[in-house]
Amino acid sequence: MPIIILGLLSLSFVAYSSIKIVIETELSSSMLSSVGKSAESINRWLATIMIEPETIASTPAAKRINEDFHNFDRQNLNRHITLHRQHPDIFQDIYAANRQGEYHTIIKDEKGYSVFVGDIENRPYFRSIMAGGPTQITPPLISRTTGIPMIFIVAPILDGKEKPQGLIGAGISLKYIQQIAQGLQAGETGYGFIIAQDGTYIYHPDDEFIMQKKITELENPSIKALGKSIAAGGSGMYRYYRNREPMVAFYHPIPISGWVVATVLPEKELFAPAIQAVKLLISITIIFAGLIAIAIIYAMQRLTRPLQTLADRIGQIAAGNFKGGHLKIESNDEIGSLSKSFNEMLDGLENQRSEVKTLVNKLQRTVKDLQKAKTYTAGIIDSMPSILIGVDKNGSVTQWNNKAENATGIPIGQAMGKPLNAVYPRIKSQIDNLHRTIQNREIIADMKIPFKKGAYVAYENITIFPLNAPEEPVGAVIRIDDVTQQVRMEEMMIQSEKILSVGGLAAGMAHEINNPLAGMIQSANVMKSRLENIDMPANLNAAKELGISMEDIATFMKKRNIFRMLDAIQKSGSRAAEIVSTMLTFARKSDAAMSLHSPDQLMDKILDLAATDYDLKKQYDFKSIQIIKEYDDNLPMLRCEGSKIQQVFLNILRNGAQAMQTAQTKSPQFIIRIYTEKEPAMISMEIEDNGPGMDRAIRSKVFDPFFTTKPVGIGTGLGLSVSYFIITENHKGTMDVISEPGKGSNFIIRLPVGTKK
Repeated sequence: MPIIILGLLSLSFVAYSSIKIVIETELSSSMLSSVGKSAESINRWLATIMIEPETIASTPAAKRINEDFHNFDRQNLNRHITLHRQHPDIFQDIYAANRQGEYHTIIKDEKGYSVFVGDIENRPYFRSIMAGGPTQITPPLISRTTGIPMIFIVAPILDGKEKPQGLIGAGISLKYIQQIAQGLQAGETGYGFIIAQDGTYIYHPDDEFIMQKKITELENPSIKALGKSIAAGGSGMYRYYRNREPMVAFYHPIPISGWVVATVLPEKELFAPAIQAVKLLISITIIFAGLIAIAIIYAMQRLTRPLQTLADRIGQIAAGNFKGGHLKIESNDEIGSLSKSFNEMLDGLENQRSEVKTLVNKLQRTVKDLQKAKTYTAGIIDSMPSILIGVDKNGSVTQWNNKAENATGIPIGQAMGKPLNAVYPRIKSQIDNLHRTIQNREIIADMKIPFKKGAYVAYENITIFPLNAPEEPVGAVIRIDDVTQQVRMEEMMIQSEKILSVGGLAAGMAHEINNPLAGMIQSANVMKSRLENIDMPANLNAAKELGISMEDIATFMKKRNIFRMLDAIQKSGSRAAEIVSTMLTFARKSDAAMSLHSPDQLMDKILDLAATDYDLKKQYDFKSIQIIKEYDDNLPMLRCEGSKIQQVFLNILRNGAQAMQTAQTKSPQFIIRIYTEKEPAMISMEIEDNGPGMDRAIRSKVFDPFFTTKPVGIGTGLGLSVSYFIITENHKGTMDVISEPGKGSNFIIRLPVGTKK
């Protein structure tokens, strides 16, 4: 039955295709012929119209246009009146031009007729005529005086030697051509149109298109492609879509003007007869197929009922139902033999049924035990405080516990089977160790990996255990622990010990150093005051005129040198006192000046201070540094010592500016970030520069007291260590730096939240 129905459907399809081809061929030929006749009619009409300006151009008065233009104007006036009287809907204008491009045209107003004089020397068609071109049709346009679409037919005025002396032009209305185009309608909804060489619509059923739109510039890409096909030349048929409806266009050129006439109609109207024929064939096919199906079903039921009974019983046995009993043998043919074999098989299955049931029960218990063991093992792995990841010998993930999913955000289903470094990128630096563990079956433990986590640097400790098999390596288990707090506590303890040592040293040395320094500075001041009153002439000649001896001059020079040395002693003593004062910061712990501050306003105030800071100006023109602010909205308040926080950030800004100055950074910038962290409640304040950055050795010592990369005598090495002390000890916050050579430096300060705004 399916073969017969398929054959009938194939026959219907072949019939439809044949009918469609015949109809398409016949209708296409007919439509092309009709469009071609319309194009030929317009072509003959234009050729006829061309005769008038060519006839005028051949008159003796026209040939003397360059000697006597006014005599020719009188003749054109008569022609204008006559042509308007005979063909009011065709001829709109008659004009002439001499070889200089001066043209005269007849115009009519309330007072009568007059001659309008103009210049067409730069018009393309004038240049073409004067270069020896033939009679031609200008592109269509809208008349300024009548407001109707029209064209100009221009013919050359030739002398006896066939040299152009000027031209005669006739303004022709396009109403006649548009009337012809109105007859191009086909079907119920089809229509015709005419386009010029440049794609401008000369006629279209929609008046908004006429002389205002070009087919090659419409938004519909399918219609735009139709325009390109028409512009390629020749006649033909083109399929396209208009508002998702299949359309067919037939077009033919008008040779004399280069225009194109076209008729458009929906494809469903063109192929309506073929569709009706196919509907009839399909109806006949369905009826015929139904009759065949009824006959085949009736016959098959008589043949297949015993087979269906046998199949149903086999299905019941396969499902474990043996209650149906033996089949009744009703014939001695192949079906009877199958029934007999089934009964014998059923007897054998009954004997084996109890044994199979016992084996199935044992298998089910084993599967349940394995599932319990798997669930128990998975529970143990997921309850571990560490990240546990299993990999095979190729480094692909085979085990992924909850801690790994929480750390990466990647579910176990997406991680399984993927390369480890693709789902846990921080392990990339340990891939060689992973392969070594798998191949050599050795444990590699306690490998710390630093990485950026939010606003600070975190650390993971990685241990790799091999999975050993008797014959070959099968993989490894990776345990990853977050040791950030442990590392940070160790770093803070070491840093605190350094700072406290400096604080203790400063406290013990303060009186021992400050008293001698004060005496030294005071003595230098007294000696300078005594020497300041000594005055000498500007040069030796003036000294001789005043009677000052050379010995007195020598004495004065010695005193001047002493004055310079005393000044140096005073400056060095003041700097030493300043260093001791800075060191004493480590020995003081006080929150007496703590108050609430808005973090964004505090940072803006610091930036204003930086713009006028004397030390910063000496290092860098702060106004030339681009400041990019990235502040969160609704920031909570900070409880801090405002002047100390200003000191910290000014120190960071000075260091960053000097680093960018030294490295001659192009387009220097600071990025200032302020945002909140929920757990624990902290405010993070970052200052990131695009300077030269720091390597690992410098970065590890950047907060050490007395460590500096500046030249001798420029820096004390206490700025960042004091800042670290202020943040960690006085404000119970954290201070970190993230930096790499060539990638700038980012100082991250986290301070506890005060109260909400």
